[in-house]
Amino acid sequence: MEHVSLALRTGEIADSLVKRAGDLIVMGKRGEGADFEKLHLGSNLERVVRAVHKPVLIASRAFKPIGHAVFAFDDGVSARKALDSLVQSPMADRPRITVFSVTDQGSDLAKAGIAAAARLTEAGYDAAAKAEPGHAEKIITEETERDGADLLIMGAYGHSRIRNLIIGSTTTSLIRSCPIPLLLFR
Repeated sequence: MEHVSLALRTGEIADSLVKRAGDLIVMGKRGEGADFEKLHLGSNLERVVRAVHKPVLIASRAFKPIGHAVFAFDDGVSARKALDSLVQSPMADRPRITVFSVTDQGSDLAKAGIAAAARLTEAGYDAAAKAEPGHAEKIITEETERDGADLLIMGAYGHSRIRNLIIGSTTTSLIRSCPIPLLLFR
């Protein structure tokens, strides 16, 4: 691998990564003392994802090559940033990508998903769009399982912390429940 450096820093991890992060940050979901049965997330994960404006790959416990990815596409700022990144700096093996939108067929969001899949196809991916109505956390998790996805790509924390406290966060729910790696963009 090129351009990899190791460093030991003290202090707040999010602050340190904001100052020194490269092109991609790779983190685990939980610290070494986590109780895996309770699905608690590591104490630094949300802080890092919210603080840095670089993609964050949340790794699984076991490695598996990425042959198929589901891109949870909501046409928000973060999702468009993810799309631009995938098109401008393609993933090495260009996995098959399902651009998945939680909406009704024929809606503006479904049409935006089709346009996103077309951009990915032009960039050399085998991409297709799919839309289904439902509750986002549940339907996205079901889609990754049904489709045999190896990676979930999505925009992260598109709403304020206050809204997340009151309503909850789709990002946090998916990180907690999804057994495959996640690639988050902010």
